[in-house]
Amino acid sequence: MVSGSTFQGGLFSDDVLGKRAGATLRLGAYGIEAETLHGQSFSLPYDECQLEVGGASGRMVFCHGPHRTLTLFCEDPAFLPALAHAGHGRLLGQVTRLTQDARRERTQSLLRGLLALLVLVLVGYGAYRGFAYATSHSVEALPIAIDEQVGKLAMESMPLEGPKVTDPVLVQAVDELVSRLKPHAGGTPMTFEVTIVDAPIVNAYCLPGGKIVLFTGLLKAAKAPEQVAGVLAHEMAHATLRHGIKRIANSLGLIAGVNLLLGDTSGLVAVAVELAQHGLLTSHDREQETASDVEAVRMMAAAGLAPTALADFFALLEKDGAEVPGAIAWLASHPQLADRQQEIRQRSEKLGAFQPRALTQDWEQVSRHAKQPGLQDSKP
Repeated sequence: MVSGSTFQGGLFSDDVLGKRAGATLRLGAYGIEAETLHGQSFSLPYDECQLEVGGASGRMVFCHGPHRTLTLFCEDPAFLPALAHAGHGRLLGQVTRLTQDARRERTQSLLRGLLALLVLVLVGYGAYRGFAYATSHSVEALPIAIDEQVGKLAMESMPLEGPKVTDPVLVQAVDELVSRLKPHAGGTPMTFEVTIVDAPIVNAYCLPGGKIVLFTGLLKAAKAPEQVAGVLAHEMAHATLRHGIKRIANSLGLIAGVNLLLGDTSGLVAVAVELAQHGLLTSHDREQETASDVEAVRMMAAAGLAPTALADFFALLEKDGAEVPGAIAWLASHPQLADRQQEIRQRSEKLGAFQPRALTQDWEQVSRHAKQPGLQDSKP
């Protein structure tokens, strides 16, 4: 759309009978021009225009003048995109913000709907099995597709703390580790997808359905690929053990589920807010962390990788934490590491000997690229 486009809409003004009238809106070179059915003309310069989206449908675009003495409005879906290009893009910033807000609201609405469905399924299945321990049993009965949908929506709505990394050296290195571990993941098969984010954060987390976020800060801190594999195995275990969905279910509880059926959505909204802040999906209790550690040990050994590598990484951060950027924050958010290291080593010993299979990665190269994604290696 360019200047000169016309749309059917209306206006609010004290200068028209009844203070409201239908009008034809035209996007001029310097402003929006409006003409009522009775021939009255109005003009609103782009530089004085304040945009808002709302109305009963939630899709009405309002263009407010100074002090709102004149307001033009239009519900045509093409009107807002046209405003972005009118007047040499004077309203582009406002249009972009409104578009992003609308996209975020749609994502949150989908998430609320999906959570409502999850609650309904949990409550229905819980009624069949009885209220005692119904939540945990209900989660186990849900299809993995629920996890994947929740993970997808959460991934779309949450900030990543940094830009996504497409450096082929880093992507291929992580893909090799996931490919080695995936055949040995327990539970229902799922697709694991790792997003590498360039940020000085020594951490990784997994959303329901197998979507993993791995920060370059962790790749820089690790001294060997097996240590990163141990972290990935731990995060994959959170997905296969369905810890994220269980956290949602436990936070909702059956009472909130019943209240939802009766029309009270306050519990659902509260959980949705927490979910948007990632507390329910990326923060796990001690029991879940231990379960993921144990499963990671099994997966690592089955994949021919040192099952103690995760404990080695914990020990590295405890020893050199002050010298590793971001490690102090990681240590603070992962208490009782000494106990977890001991548990991992004991579990590894119980497994006995395993058949090691070496990785093919040049970890020095990976470390260089983790420090500077996109680095061009000099030719030999």
